[in-house]
Amino acid sequence: MRRLLFLFLFLILVPQLEAALNVAITSPVNGSCYAKGATVSVNVVYTCNQLGYSLLFKIDGEGIDSIGVDSKLGQQSHTFTWNASLSGVYGFTVLLFKSGCDSASDSVNVTVVSIESLSGPNSAPLNKNASPPPEYITGNLTYTATTNPSNTPCEAITWSVGGGGQTVSPSSANGILSYTTKFQTVGTKTITVTCGNSSKQFTTYVYGIIEADLKDEPPAGATYASGIDDTQIWVRLNDNTISPTLTSIDNGYRLSYTPAPNELNIPGTNTVKVSIKDKAGNQNSPNPATWSFTIGSP
Repeated sequence: MRRLLFLFLFLILVPQLEAALNVAITSPVNGSCYAKGATVSVNVVYTCNQLGYSLLFKIDGEGIDSIGVDSKLGQQSHTFTWNASLSGVYGFTVLLFKSGCDSASDSVNVTVVSIESLSGPNSAPLNKNASPPPEYITGNLTYTATTNPSNTPCEAITWSVGGGGQTVSPSSANGILSYTTKFQTVGTKTITVTCGNSSKQFTTYVYGIIEADLKDEPPAGATYASGIDDTQIWVRLNDNTISPTLTSIDNGYRLSYTPAPNELNIPGTNTVKVSIKDKAGNQNSPNPATWSFTIGSP
């Protein structure tokens, strides 16, 4: 009788310790975005007061790394790392477990983004600006990036422009998939979009309008010139006849023409030839007057 009483009292006096199991991923938060090639730190806090438990990090159900945990009261922390070498959407799970016993887990989804392509205008003319300055400027030019996974903005996306002259800083497009600007200088503009170790470039050739002043000056010692015959003006661009705008100026006309991209060698050298006669039938010399300009690298 004494032995039974002792065992009964012992069972009453010794408390049964329940398992205290909790785990939470504190970062990244659900829906986070990373650039391809980034090193992702997975920060975890957990509570475990039992022996023999492990902390397991899984991606899309596959075990990546694990540690054994100490049996301690209070909250503890650990950081797993993972190299985001491939783009896609991934499910992160951290599991606090012991075979045959209770477990606890937490999960988040993250997206790894890479740049797949970049598109935009191949060329653009400088046009006269209605409200200078600047005197000449292009229209709005928009550059659009595609990503894997598709249509995924990410704060790791950055833009840059080589060649200068843009009116809108490319940093305004950081984190998004498109960049719109205008250019106010001619030249080769190289637009680059980057996300981690992936990037794409696109080149736009900005060219000016064709302008020339055509004047009929009096001969040496004379005070009179017959004036240019506006029906006797011939202009060719790359050996194709064009029809420029003529604006009256002192003793002549100002020729102005904005070529279409398919009229130009882009990139390459372009040649303009002009032949004119005055009202007395005299021909310009040399005939034709010729000049060339280059867009980009010939």
